[in-house]
Amino acid sequence: MNRAMPEKDPQLWELLFRWLPETMSAVMAALLSAVIGLLRVIYDGRERRWLRVLLEGLLCALMTFSVVTAATAYGISERYSAGIGGFIGFIGTDHLRRWARSLAKRQFQEEHSRFPK
Repeated sequence: MNRAMPEKDPQLWELLFRWLPETMSAVMAALLSAVIGLLRVIYDGRERRWLRVLLEGLLCALMTFSVVTAATAYGISERYSAGIGGFIGFIGTDHLRRWARSLAKRQFQEEHSRFPK
């Protein structure tokens, strides 16, 4: 095997061609989320720097890929992946981050309120 050029290794391509169909719904949902996230930021007009616009799309895509993969692992049908991707792209990473922080804060407070001080 030639370590200098891993793209020449047939095992790499075989692995990729096996992995891609298994995760196609998550990949498509991530692309949908990225496009919606990009369009939302452009439409809002609040962000002027293109790097930030592109990063928002990338973050939406990565977040969607991880959520869809986790949801599928927990038995939720892949048919919902496009809806998850559209939702994440539309809501955006800032709102999801605020929601996740408030959820974690509530969970932390509930668990610590059970113990006497």
